[in-house]
Amino acid sequence: MADQRLTHGVSVAAVRRFLGDLKREFPDTYTEMTTEDACKQLVVPRTRQDNCAYVEQLRKQSPEHVNKATVFVSHAWRYKIADVLNVLLEFAQQQARKDDGQPVFFWFDLFMNNQNANVTANLPQEWWSTTFKQSIANIGHVLLVLMPWRDPVPLTRAWCLWEIFCGISNEGTEVTIQLPNSEEQALENAIRSSYKAVTDTLVRVQAQRADAFNPHDKHMIFTAIESWAGGFSAVNQAVKDQLRAWCLQKAVAAVEAMRARGEDSTDAFAGLCLNVGAVLSDFGEHDRAIAYFETALPIYLRTEGEKGEGVAALYNNLGLAYDNKGKYDKAIEFYEKALAITVEALGEKHPSTATSYNNLGNAYADKGEYDRAIAYVEKALAITVETVGEKHPSTASTYGNLGNAYDSKGDHDKAVHFYEKALAIKVETLGEKHPSTADTYNNLGGAYDSKGDYKKAIQLYEKALAIQVETLGEKHPSTASTYNNLGNAYASKGEYDRAVQQYEKALAIYAEALGEKHPSTASTYGNLGVAYQNKGHYDKAIELYEKALAIRVEALGEKHPSTATSYGNLGVAYQNKGEYDKAIEFYEKDLAITVETLGERHPSTADTYNNLGEAYRHKGKYDKAIEFYEQGLAIKVETLGEKHPSTAQTYNNLGIAYDHKGDLDKAVEFYEQGLAIKVETLGEKHPSTASTYNNLGLAFKNKGHYDKAVEFYEQARAVYVEALGEKHPYTAMTLANIGLLHDKRGEKEQACAYTQQALDAFTTTLGPDHPNTRKAKGYLLRICGNDERDDGGARTAARGEDDDEQQQGGSEQVQAVAGQQDAADEDELQERSPQQPLAGWLQKRGQWNIAFRTRWCTLGDDHLTYSKGPSLAERGRIPLSSVLSAELAHGGEELHVAVPGRTFVFRLDARSDTSLADWCTAINSRINVTT
Repeated sequence: MADQRLTHGVSVAAVRRFLGDLKREFPDTYTEMTTEDACKQLVVPRTRQDNCAYVEQLRKQSPEHVNKATVFVSHAWRYKIADVLNVLLEFAQQQARKDDGQPVFFWFDLFMNNQNANVTANLPQEWWSTTFKQSIANIGHVLLVLMPWRDPVPLTRAWCLWEIFCGISNEGTEVTIQLPNSEEQALENAIRSSYKAVTDTLVRVQAQRADAFNPHDKHMIFTAIESWAGGFSAVNQAVKDQLRAWCLQKAVAAVEAMRARGEDSTDAFAGLCLNVGAVLSDFGEHDRAIAYFETALPIYLRTEGEKGEGVAALYNNLGLAYDNKGKYDKAIEFYEKALAITVEALGEKHPSTATSYNNLGNAYADKGEYDRAIAYVEKALAITVETVGEKHPSTASTYGNLGNAYDSKGDHDKAVHFYEKALAIKVETLGEKHPSTADTYNNLGGAYDSKGDYKKAIQLYEKALAIQVETLGEKHPSTASTYNNLGNAYASKGEYDRAVQQYEKALAIYAEALGEKHPSTASTYGNLGVAYQNKGHYDKAIELYEKALAIRVEALGEKHPSTATSYGNLGVAYQNKGEYDKAIEFYEKDLAITVETLGERHPSTADTYNNLGEAYRHKGKYDKAIEFYEQGLAIKVETLGEKHPSTAQTYNNLGIAYDHKGDLDKAVEFYEQGLAIKVETLGEKHPSTASTYNNLGLAFKNKGHYDKAVEFYEQARAVYVEALGEKHPYTAMTLANIGLLHDKRGEKEQACAYTQQALDAFTTTLGPDHPNTRKAKGYLLRICGNDERDDGGARTAARGEDDDEQQQGGSEQVQAVAGQQDAADEDELQERSPQQPLAGWLQKRGQWNIAFRTRWCTLGDDHLTYSKGPSLAERGRIPLSSVLSAELAHGGEELHVAVPGRTFVFRLDARSDTSLADWCTAINSRINVTT
C-alpha cells in the first residue's frame, strides 16, 4: 500500500464524481466546506469500515479510475474543497488542450492516504527527504493550488513549502501554480481600489514566513531549502513568476470580460482600463498600458468632457507611460494637456496643477533640458507651498525633484541643499521610519556619490536600506534599488567584489518581485557588467550586457534610450578587449537610437560621440577621435553649460588625444580647461579632479618638465588617497606614474619604492591576473633590475620611458531618483585596453651584421614577433614590456626599437601596406597606456 500511496493517482472523472457526491450529500453547505470538512464528513465515513484510503475503494469499484500518478497536488487543508476540486478540473482541461493530451491522474492526499489513521505521523525525516522527494520526481509534475491571491496560505505552511521545494529542486519536475476562478473577482476588486495591489502582493510572497506545528519539521525543511543552491529565493521566484503572470492575465481578462458583456462604454469599464493600464506599466509593459489608457480615454471624454479630472489623470498616465518608453516629447505633449485641464478646472494654485508641473519638470530633465526642468519644478514648489504648506510630504517631494534636477546639472552642492530640505520635512511629517524618507536618504547618497564622498554616500544608502527592510521588507523593488546604489558606491571606491555582492542582491530581488524580463532587472545586469568590466573580466561583462540588452529590446523595444545604453556598454567592453571595429559598430547603434529618441542635442548623445572618439583614438586615428570629441563638447556646452563636470571630462579627453598626437602644448591647454571646471564644480578634492592632475603630470613629463610633472602627480596621489584610499586602482596608477618618473630621472630607489606600492595596491584591489597588476609587475621587473628572461631572449621588463598612465573619467553612475533606480551602467569612458594586432612585411637588420632580411612582423598586446611568413614558425619576439623607446630615424627611413642592451632596426619592405610611422605610433600607443 505504501508504494501505491506514493505512485498512484485518481482520474479526472473520479474527481468530478467526488465533487458531485459532495453536492448531492451537502447541497446547502458544500461550497463552504474545507478539505478537512470533506475528509471528516464524507471520506472517513465511507472508508471507516474497511480502514483504508479512498483510492482503495475506488480501485475495487472502478479500477479504470486509478493509474500511475501524473500530477502531485499541493494544497492547504483549510481551503474550500470545492475550490480545490474545481482547480484540478480546470487544470485537467488545460492539459487536455495540449498536443500530447495524455490522461491526468492526480495524487491527492485526501484520496491517497488512509484518513482513518495518521499514516504520515511517525514517518522519519529521512523518508521525507528521500522517498517522498523521489516520489515527486517520479510523478514529474507538481500542481500548487494557491489562494487567497493576496497572501497565499501554502507559503505559510512548512509542509506545503516542502512539496514546492521537492518540485523545483528536482531537475525535470514541472511546477504549475493555479488559482481558483473565485479569486479572479477578488483580484479585480483589488485592482479597482489600487493598481499597486499586485506589486504589494508579490512582495508579501516570502516562503521564509512558513511555520509548522512541530519545530523539528520546520528545522528539517528550512535546512534542506537553505542548503540547496537556489535557496528560498528560488522558491519565492518560482511562486512569484507564475502568480505575477496569473495576476496580469486575469487583470486583462477582467477587462475583456466586461467588453464581452457589452459593458465597454461604462464608467466602471473605463476605470478598470485605467488601473489595469497602470498595473501593466508598473511591470514594464508600457505599450499594453498605453492601449488600455487609450481605450479608457474616449469614455472619460464622453462622460466628463474635455476638461474632466479623469481625462487629466489619463493624460498624466499616458505621459508617464511614454516617459518610461523614452518618448519624452510625446510624454511632454500629454503632460501639457493634463496641465491645461487642471489649470482651467482647478486653477493655477491647486495641488493637481503642481503635480503636472512636476511631471513636466521630470520629463524635461530626462530630455537633458535641466534649466527648463528646474523652472517647472520651481513653479510646482511655489504652488505646493502655498496650497498645502511648507511642512507637507508633497512639498518635500518637490524639493526632492529640484534636487534631482540640480544633481543632473552637475550642481551637487545645490542638490544636497534641496535633498536636506526634503529630508527634514519628511522626518517631521512622515517620521524617520517611512519609505519616502528612505527615498530621500537614497537621493542624498547619490549626490554625495557624485561629489566623490563615497563614505558619506554609503552611510546614507545604508540608512535608506535599514528603513526599507523594516517598512517594505527585504524583497521589495525599492530595497533592490538601494542595493544597486550601494553597489555603485562600492564600485566608485574600487571595491568591485563588494559591488558585485550588492548588485547580486538587487538582481535576486528584482527577478523575484518584478520578473526576469523587467527593465529594472536589465539595469542590474548592466551594473554587474560594469563591475566585472572594472575587474578586467571582459567576457563576463559582455555576457551580462547581452542579457540586459535582450531584456530591454523585449520590454522596451529597440528604439529606447536604455537599449542604446546596452549597445554602448557592449561597445565599451569590446573596446577593452581591443576589438575596436566591433566597439565602433556598437557605438554607432547606440548613437542612432540616442539621436532618434533623445535628439542630437542631448548629453547622452554627446557621451556616445565621446565613446566613438575613444575607439578611434585607440585605433591611432587621432584626428577622427578629435572630431568626435569636439562634437561631444559642443553638445555638452550647449546642454549642460561650460561649467559642468561632464564638459570638463570632454576637455580631458581632447587633451589625451592631442597628447597622443604629440601636440603637448595643446594637450596641456585642454587639461587646464578641464581642471579649472572640475575644481569649480566638484572641488579640489574630487577623484575626477585628481585624474586631470595625473594627466597634466604626464604631459609635463613628456615635455621634459620633470619637476612640474612630479608636482601634478603628487597632487593627484594626495587627492586619491584622501578620497578613495591607499589601495584604490587610481591611487595605484598614480603611484606607478611617479615611480616611472623617478626611473626616468635615474632615481632607482624611489622608483622601486613607488612601483612596489602600486603593485601591492593593484594586487589587493584587482587581483594578480588583472592587466593593470601584470603591467605594474612588469614595471617592477624592469626598474628594479630583475634578470628573468622571456621566450625571445630579450630581458623581460616593463614599459619604457613613456609608460605613464593617463586617466579618463571614471564611470558616471546614475543614482536613484525619487526612489526609482535608473540604469547605473552608462559609462562615459572606460579603461584603455588591449590594441588590435598590426601585421605586415618589414625588413629587419640582423643582430651580428648589417644585412636586412624580410620578415613578417606582428604587433600584439604584449609582443612584437617576426617570422619568415604569415603562416610560418616564429623566429623571435620583442616583449613590449622591455621596450625603452620606439622612434623613427634617418629621416623616417628606419624604425629603431630600443630594449636594454640592443636596438632593433626595421625598414619598409616593398610589399608593405603600412608605413613605418604607423608601426612607430602603434608601438608607442602600447607603451603609453591610458586607463
